[in-house]
Amino acid sequence: ISRNHTYGQGKVGVGTLYWGSDIENQFPVLSEPKRNSTDAEIWLIIAETGGGKSYLTKGLIPQLLARNDMIGTINDIEDEYIPLAYLVGADERDVARVLDFGSDQGNYFDATEIHLTGNEDLDRTMYEDSFNLTVEVFKALGLSQKALEEYNTETEWAIQIIKTAVTNTYRSAGVLSSDMNTWGNSKGLRYQAVYQQINRLEKDNEDFNKAKELLVTKLDSYFHPDGAHYSKFEDDKRITLEQIIDAKLVINKFGLAGKAGTDVDETQMALMQLYTTQIGHIRAVFAKSQGKFNFKVFEEVQRWAKMSGA
Repeated sequence: ISRNHTYGQGKVGVGTLYWGSDIENQFPVLSEPKRNSTDAEIWLIIAETGGGKSYLTKGLIPQLLARNDMIGTINDIEDEYIPLAYLVGADERDVARVLDFGSDQGNYFDATEIHLTGNEDLDRTMYEDSFNLTVEVFKALGLSQKALEEYNTETEWAIQIIKTAVTNTYRSAGVLSSDMNTWGNSKGLRYQAVYQQINRLEKDNEDFNKAKELLVTKLDSYFHPDGAHYSKFEDDKRITLEQIIDAKLVINKFGLAGKAGTDVDETQMALMQLYTTQIGHIRAVFAKSQGKFNFKVFEEVQRWAKMSGA
């Protein structure tokens, strides 16, 4: 990169981020990240295996975290950034969180509650975001990938049941999609409330009843006290809003070192993708409300992109 420039004043570029040194003259190569608050800035770092991608990235991340206007979120496919959490957490001023989304008994994020920053412009889409993610979580829990791909009448009914149940969950709490002043009434809502609303739905329609029966059968595994995966959504495993927005660094741990995406249960994979998407979004929105930026790192992005649902 640096050989494309003719700077002779002892540095290549202008800014506070140090990328490395010119191998010809040892001048530092500098740039200024996120120069304009309205511009997206995306870096794709590519090289062959062993070519130094992670090495370079691990030199950039601490510099970004050292800035007062930056927080960071890392989607760690192979769990190689965990030591960075100890480094950041060693400073008593900063908090680092490692969220375990890779194991069946790891953390989960409950999207049902609508989180608000207090900035009307930033909060405008929060109802839609929570509604859509909650629907997607229940689709992942209640429908197989095959059912979603085939998308027959039964699948269509099941998705309609889920959407109706989510809508009823909000309405029962006094939350109206058209009135932002009511969105705070969603505080304390959990996936369990949506499950209960699904069970309450009735309709004199054979296709509806068949779809509901199959949907509830799968959801019982997660939300009925006798279900095989009931412990998956216990409250002590839930990631809270405070844990997400107060942290200088959040690492979403996938635990896929030495594993292929196909080695992970399809439901678990879908949940990992949904949780990390929402966490990154919420951290970005709350950071913006505080005059900061949230930078996101996708380690092994080529592996992430190949995973079903990415």
